Amino acid sequence: MVIAIKGCVPSFTPRRKVFSPLAVSVGILFEAKHKGPDTMKLLLYSKKAETEDDPLRHAIESVLPANQIEMCSTFEYFFHRLHQPTYDLMAAVLVAENHADLSNLVSIRDLLADLCVLLVLPDQHPQTIAAGFRLWPRFMCEAQDNYTDIGRILRKLIQSRPPSVANEAILTPDNPPV
Repeated sequence: MVIAIKGCVPSFTPRRKVFSPLAVSVGILFEAKHKGPDTMKLLLYSKKAETEDDPLRHAIESVLPANQIEMCSTFEYFFHRLHQPTYDLMAAVLVAENHADLSNLVSIRDLLADLCVLLVLPDQHPQTIAAGFRLWPRFMCEAQDNYTDIGRILRKLIQSRPPSVANEAILTPDNPPV
């Protein structure tokens, strides 16, 4: 832990990483939160995520390269992934194949609170839409859509991200931990 005392300057050299566990974790979090879209990932939860002919996957891959898309085809893996740090995720595209899938997603909605959620619902019944709104999505559509809107929203989300400042995330005298 680095504590600045008035009149004392921490002994940092430019571009030297600090090895204190707190400072390193603060630096990693700072770096990940301020990196540009080239390093941020998209989390895709869909049972068809692994198939090559999925139109949603094609719409997403038209905006992001495949190595920036983390695919979860089972709810168990998706649940496990949300228990890991999510600071490297810019958004999550969630496909609820049926009502049971949607109720599973609603049951873990607190884990999705820090993510921009794009939700694909199985139908347009009022009860389904009401359950979908419990996930606080930025966008909702039905599974029958052609997913061009999701591609446009992801493109706009990427364009709104700040430019990469990965080199400035290393702790220096000019850039102390916050």
